[in-house]
Amino acid sequence: MKQVGSALLGAVIGLLAVLYFILFPEAWSLGMIVSMALYALVSFALTVFIHEAGHALFGITQGMKVLNISVGPLVLERHEGKLHFHWIPSSLGYVGRAMMGFSEKVELEDMRHRLIRYIYGGPLMNIGISILSIAAAFSVWHHPFLLIFGLVNFLLGASNLQPATVKSVFTDGLVIKKLKTEPLHESALLMGHQILLEESRNTDVKQWNPALIDSVEQLITSGKDPSATSFLHTINYFHLPEHAEKAASVGLQTAFTRSGKTDDLYADIADISYATALFFTGRLASHPGIENALKSIGKLDAITETKRNALLSYIQGDTKNAVLLLKKAIELLGVWHPLYLRGEMEKKLLHQMIDWMENEKTTIS
Repeated sequence: MKQVGSALLGAVIGLLAVLYFILFPEAWSLGMIVSMALYALVSFALTVFIHEAGHALFGITQGMKVLNISVGPLVLERHEGKLHFHWIPSSLGYVGRAMMGFSEKVELEDMRHRLIRYIYGGPLMNIGISILSIAAAFSVWHHPFLLIFGLVNFLLGASNLQPATVKSVFTDGLVIKKLKTEPLHESALLMGHQILLEESRNTDVKQWNPALIDSVEQLITSGKDPSATSFLHTINYFHLPEHAEKAASVGLQTAFTRSGKTDDLYADIADISYATALFFTGRLASHPGIENALKSIGKLDAITETKRNALLSYIQGDTKNAVLLLKKAIELLGVWHPLYLRGEMEKKLLHQMIDWMENEKTTIS
């Protein structure tokens, strides 16, 4: 079905392009080819912006607020009532993102419907703009840019409605499908927005409602949605370092289960979170096969990779290098990060790991 949809999409785009150049022929030259390439690049950038703006506008109509909008490496962030601009390439596989959250508590069924409308906003905006642009190219202003701009919008909007996963990133179509079909209390998407709401009220995870943490833990350990492992960071922030055994028991359910080395962000998060919990229990170095397990963690996220290298140095007895790598991870977090956002809790956890290592080193000396 997916292949049929892709074939139909390609056929429609090809037919429109051929028809346009038959009706309005161009004098082809090297300069014209370069111009077409530039039109395509500009169209793509504008199309991504329109897509994210569509999400944002539809989200606002559903009572949501903009947290950040990314178009390529350009990030517009709203923090403490102020707008901030960042230039940070994303390592998470997306070319654009409109991250939004609710300002007040919403019943789960209502939240589901509001999120579906918000997600539909991006593709529908692209498709609407594509119809207007292509119609104008054939009627009002016969210019190749309008045609290319319209076709790129149509391509992004229509293809994004197809359910798929690209490098651990869900298309809008897959998000909509999951929201429509998953039971309310088994949806990682709904849980993610409950976490965002709690975080907007209090950035210190240790002060969060324990009932919410219990719900997150149950969702993770159920194994019904692999993407729920992305919440293991939150579980670690809540439990570590005081309740390391509890954090480890949650992570144990999903960590180090991959077969071979694969690019899987959720598996990376599960593995590094469990390894961090093991570190605070004092059982990291003695865990069976830990060195190979850590080496299987991928390079999709620089923070995760650096923490992995720090833990490898630690179990190999090079505490000094481990501390240096953890300090590097803090630097990499910077002011804003695509995965950790402001990263206050992650920085706090990294400092706790550094203190733990340095105190352990002093005790041994």
